[in-house]
Amino acid sequence: MWDALQLQSFVVGAALILIYQAARFGDIYAEDPVTSRYVSLLPGAGVRDFAGPRAYHWALVAFLVSSLAVYSLLCMISPNVLIGAVKLLSNNPDAEKIAQGVPLPLYIAALFMGLTQPIIPGLAQFQVAQRNFFHDRIEVPRRIIDVSESLTVAIGARAGANKQQLVAEVRKLVGDDFLTSLETYGDLPFYKLQLEKLAVASGALEPTIADSSVKELRALIERLVLCALVAVSRKSGPKPLAKVAQTLGVPLADLKHNNNVGPRIARLVASSVLFVAGLLLIAELLLSLATPVDTMVGKSVTDGLWPSTLEYSFDELWSIALPIGVCMILAVVKLVPRDEVRASDPDAQGESSLFDDFLDFVQSNAAVLLLCIVATVAIKVGMMFWEYGTFNLPADARSPLRLMLPALQSFISVTVCLLTTWYLASSTRKEQNRGPSLLLAAMLIAGATGAIALLYDFAFLDQYLTAHPESRPGSEHHIFSVTANILVSVCAFLSVAVFFKGRRIKQSVPKVVIRPEVPSLNTLVPPVQAPPLAPVDMVDPAPEHATSK
Repeated sequence: MWDALQLQSFVVGAALILIYQAARFGDIYAEDPVTSRYVSLLPGAGVRDFAGPRAYHWALVAFLVSSLAVYSLLCMISPNVLIGAVKLLSNNPDAEKIAQGVPLPLYIAALFMGLTQPIIPGLAQFQVAQRNFFHDRIEVPRRIIDVSESLTVAIGARAGANKQQLVAEVRKLVGDDFLTSLETYGDLPFYKLQLEKLAVASGALEPTIADSSVKELRALIERLVLCALVAVSRKSGPKPLAKVAQTLGVPLADLKHNNNVGPRIARLVASSVLFVAGLLLIAELLLSLATPVDTMVGKSVTDGLWPSTLEYSFDELWSIALPIGVCMILAVVKLVPRDEVRASDPDAQGESSLFDDFLDFVQSNAAVLLLCIVATVAIKVGMMFWEYGTFNLPADARSPLRLMLPALQSFISVTVCLLTTWYLASSTRKEQNRGPSLLLAAMLIAGATGAIALLYDFAFLDQYLTAHPESRPGSEHHIFSVTANILVSVCAFLSVAVFFKGRRIKQSVPKVVIRPEVPSLNTLVPPVQAPPLAPVDMVDPAPEHATSK
């Protein structure tokens, strides 16, 4: 499997992929009319201008790593699988001549970059979809567009159709006070350059506003606001965008910004490292159990279906861990809340059961769970092609039951992702009783995955023993399937829970000062005989020797 990754052509192709993807990542995909309009107001602006420096670099690194991972997987595909895919998708009778005389990794790199004939539909567009996905994670360019639209509408409503009011708004945006405040958290040279391009810098301001109509002044304000926001984003990221509104005197609601792209990627990397380390321990554990289990079922280590070598054990764990890992990433990105602590739903009943909360979570996230099922089925079918080394599977691999096995195994990945994200989402709520505990979640995952794994293995082993009757009865494989799936699932859950569990901010309890009560005049004198009350400022203040509780 690793032979393809050791070729010089693979290294050259990987370098080309990284250079090409790094150059394309900075381009804003402006097919959307709204995005295209705002990008046209700032010609030459790229992703770096609409994202903070940290978010941009973290997203770029993740984008390049994912591109390299996809390219590596494509290079490890057997040429027969690639040729079969071309025959099936493009009806090309000369598919055997693909990349004739050209190393396969270089040809795949050319396909990936769209530099050759698109024989596999969608492969050349993959990088566009991948780039848009990462741009959406750092909210480029939607975040600044939304803030700019809010500020422009508020300023326009404040000034109305009064030209003098609009001129005053323009003067505020180019005035020294605004520039001074912008210098502390924005890219002031960039903003001054935009002022020169708009002919409103220094002495050019008066002729420009004198010759501008109300409509032109509104358009000028829109561009100035956009340039100011971009200048802030270039230097400090999304956090200080609200300060621009504050400086302009526009009340703006709290901005929702995704400023934790870096920490989330770091958590994913840390979880992956912990998960891989756990798989190493699981592989060693399963290997050490080979002899006791084979002795229990009355077989020798070499004749039984329990993995007898470390490589065999890794192959079995790889087929279990890969779908779980991919689906876990999808579920964490889509379902785990980004806020550290969030309030429970206002309509949530305090006496609702844990099962009701679980059902609500499943119903509200059914689309993501369906995506996990599709991803698992696609991975298992791809691994089947990989195992046989050809796109044309033999007849026994195309039986209805064999084709249903990936769908059955997908429920293992979905169960792990569902219970893990439910636990993580519940841990970010203020109410502790709105979700399962760590122990309960781990027990639910172990029980559910063990049951599904046993059902899956009954169907799989029936097909396997038909082709290999000498391995009957195969009960040791049932034990291995249940044990391996439980260990891998719990390991994946704990790896993610350690780094993604909602952290609660500890708030210090303020001291409560108890002051001696001043007797009310109404308690001393009957209401009928009460004299006129003294003014409030004439009441003696509480003594200074207050005690703390």
